[in-house]
Amino acid sequence: MTRLSSLLRTCTLPLLLAAAITPWHQAFAQPSDATPAPTLRDAWLAAAQQQDIDWGYAFILRSRDSERISTYANRLPEELQVIATQRLIQGSPAESRAMLAWREALLESGAEPRRTPGRADLPMLLNRPRLNVPLEEIAQFGYCSAPEWVEVWSFNGVTRLAWHPGMTVMSALKALGSEAYASSDTASLVSPSGDTVRLGIASWNAQNAPLAPGARLVVEIQANSASGDWVNAVLPWFLASRLPGDQCTQFAPSAPVQGVSQP
Repeated sequence: MTRLSSLLRTCTLPLLLAAAITPWHQAFAQPSDATPAPTLRDAWLAAAQQQDIDWGYAFILRSRDSERISTYANRLPEELQVIATQRLIQGSPAESRAMLAWREALLESGAEPRRTPGRADLPMLLNRPRLNVPLEEIAQFGYCSAPEWVEVWSFNGVTRLAWHPGMTVMSALKALGSEAYASSDTASLVSPSGDTVRLGIASWNAQNAPLAPGARLVVEIQANSASGDWVNAVLPWFLASRLPGDQCTQFAPSAPVQGVSQP
């Protein structure tokens, strides 16, 4: 009898545990009725069905970056005014005029649409799905047609040169003349996708690189002040927040295909 009771207890305990666990397990195994929140990749896929998109000129603007871009847009002209005054006092009127030309160019572009620097296009999101983000985090997205220029911020001011196949950093600088860059050792190259790389441009450290249409090149200021250091650090990033062309299509995240605007 004792042996029978022990056997019953041994068999009953797993059954009781299974009965207790089964409802919890089933609750998590059942498919959810909730619709997944739309993502940036979903929006790109929808847009690509109706648009021919050049992914090298695609862009997004994350909502969280808007304030930072606006802050830099307000401060950069002020810092360039400080540098222009310093250069004039130091006996470098040409560089002073260049800084004022940079300042004027920034002020004139203040109302232009912006983007978050860096790639967030469909091919990248398909290859690296962990970088996909909820669409609710995006203020706008879209793409531009490849322009016919490259833009150079040098000691000659701000110049757009006609792009041609085989164009490079050094060929663009030399087209402007040595006075445009001779007093600097480095420059920052901003790609159409918004990536930035720092390159040597002096004879002793030259690092030539090809230029794509819509690229921007910023000759670095020979900083001897806090304002110069700050502009060297921030201006390339800020220029990477500008759209990579003049003819651009923007999509509203709430209606990524129907809500198309042509600025």
